[in-house]
Amino acid sequence: MKKSTYLILAIVLMAISVSLMAQTSELIPYRKGDKWGYCDRNKKIVIKPKYESADPFSDGLAWVQINDKWVLINREDKEITKCKYDFAWDFHEGLALVQKGKKFGFVNKEGLEVVACKYDEAEFFNEGLAKVKLNGKFGFLNKNGDEILSCKYDRTWDFKEGIAKVIENGKWGLISNEGKEIIPCIYDFIGDFKENLAGVKLNGKWGFIDKNGQQIIPPKYEEVWEFRNGVCLVKFNGKEFYIDKNGTEYWED
Repeated sequence: MKKSTYLILAIVLMAISVSLMAQTSELIPYRKGDKWGYCDRNKKIVIKPKYESADPFSDGLAWVQINDKWVLINREDKEITKCKYDFAWDFHEGLALVQKGKKFGFVNKEGLEVVACKYDEAEFFNEGLAKVKLNGKFGFLNKNGDEILSCKYDRTWDFKEGIAKVIENGKWGLISNEGKEIIPCIYDFIGDFKENLAGVKLNGKWGFIDKNGQQIIPPKYEEVWEFRNGVCLVKFNGKEFYIDKNGTEYWED
């Protein structure tokens, strides 16, 4: 019983010690006059205040501003990035969005510019991909900087469970985060997935597709609502009734 108590006490003391060490080693942006540096929890200066602005450290790295440009530094105050940027954002999925002039690119935590600043717009990485815009069209990059979906879409949505909606020449389609076109842009509209089915409109009629792009219920209805508990309200020839996911219609005159 005593051994067990001592063991628990030792674990608690170790946890407290680790926590205190982490707090002591933590660097916090510290302003002195109009300059910024970093201090520890005891307000001891670790990096001399010399920057115009300073972001908090994350994974041992922080963005700082000097001469109106942003550069990435480590805890030893060493510059990691070779280039200096007009603006920089936090890391998302291991890469940080950066801006040079009016163009956007990405750098990794080694300070290497994985994606050159050549895009007109760019968003943070999500599910392994980043949305970019070039010459008025949208596409997607992977973390190697490869355009796995070229910039050809008029509009794109964020990925949800590996699937995103896109529009090309006024028509809607679906793409995967593997760079594949699940459905070519042929529909007039694609709704959100509910219970693994999404409403689609084609030639003025509504039906449903699954996440593989298969037409589960062919477009023939004047209106459809969302599936709830396996059934969905639809309108056909002016009459409303329910259908299930097999397309079975529940009604009679």
